[in-house]
Amino acid sequence: MVKKILSFSLIFFISCGNHTETDPLYPVPILKVKLGEIKTFHLSNYFRDEKVYLLYNQSMNHISLDNNDLIIDALSVSPGFEEISLLANGHPLTLFIKYDWMVKHTFLYESESAENVVIMGGFNDWSRTALPLEKNENLFTQTLFMEPKKHEYKFVVDGKEEIDPANPVFMSNNIGGWNSILDLSEKNQTESGQLIKSSHDGKWLIFDYLSPNNGPQAQEWTVLLNNTKLHADIIDPMLKGGLKINIASIDDGLLRIIGRDSYGKMISENQTILKDGKPLSTESEDWHEGRGRSGK
Repeated sequence: MVKKILSFSLIFFISCGNHTETDPLYPVPILKVKLGEIKTFHLSNYFRDEKVYLLYNQSMNHISLDNNDLIIDALSVSPGFEEISLLANGHPLTLFIKYDWMVKHTFLYESESAENVVIMGGFNDWSRTALPLEKNENLFTQTLFMEPKKHEYKFVVDGKEEIDPANPVFMSNNIGGWNSILDLSEKNQTESGQLIKSSHDGKWLIFDYLSPNNGPQAQEWTVLLNNTKLHADIIDPMLKGGLKINIASIDDGLLRIIGRDSYGKMISENQTILKDGKPLSTESEDWHEGRGRSGK
C-alpha cells in the first residue's frame, strides 16, 4: 500500500544477504560528467589489488571501457543520471554516472570586415585562442555547453578585444575595460530533496526524506554496500519518501543510498559506515548528523 501511495519503486540487482566476498574495488563515488564533455575515469584508482580484470558489456554507445579507463561521452545525453553494471574479477559492480545540467548557448558576432573572431571568458580561463567562432559569410558562431549561472565574456576580433555589440548588458572588469554579461542563472534546475539519517532502532536504520517546498518527491531508491546492490527484502519504504533498512545481515562496509525524485533528478547519496552490525559511532548518537553527499 505504501508503494502504491508513493508511486515508489526499489530497484535492486543481486542479493547481498550474508555477503562475505571482498569487493575488488573500494567504493567508487558517483562519476560526475558535465553535459557536452567527454571524460575519462581511471577505475584503477579504486583497485584493492593490482590484478583486477574489468568487463563491461552493456550496449551504450556513449560509454566504453578501455582497459581500466571508463570513457563517458556526454555530448548527446540528457541531464540526469544512470547506473551501469560491470564485472571485476567476476564480481558484479554497480556504478552511477551523474550528468550535470549545462545550458547550450550559441554566441553570435556579425561583421563584414572581420577575419577571425574568438570568444573568451571565465568559462575558458580567458583564453584568446581556445574558442574560435566559425565563419559563414558575415556571421561568426560558436555553440557551447555552459553552467547555469552568470558569465562574463568578450570577443577577440582580429586580435582586438571587444564587448558583444548585440548585448546591452556589460560591466567593468576593474582593470580599465568592460566585459559583456550573459546571465543563465534562471535556467538552473529545481533542487532535489535530501535523505537524512533519522534513528537507529535495533536492526533497523531509519532515514527521512526532506522535500523542497512544493518540490519533487522521492520516487526510487537504490541501496548498495560498497559497490554491490542489496536485495529488496531488507528495505521497508515509508510514507513521505523515507525508508528503513534492515542491517542485521549486512557485512561491514559503506552503506550507500542513492535516490531518484519525481523529476528524474538524483537525490544526493547518503553514506553510513557499518561495523559489527551497526552504524559507526551509534553509541554517541552522532551517526545520524551527517548529511548526504555526492562523490566528485
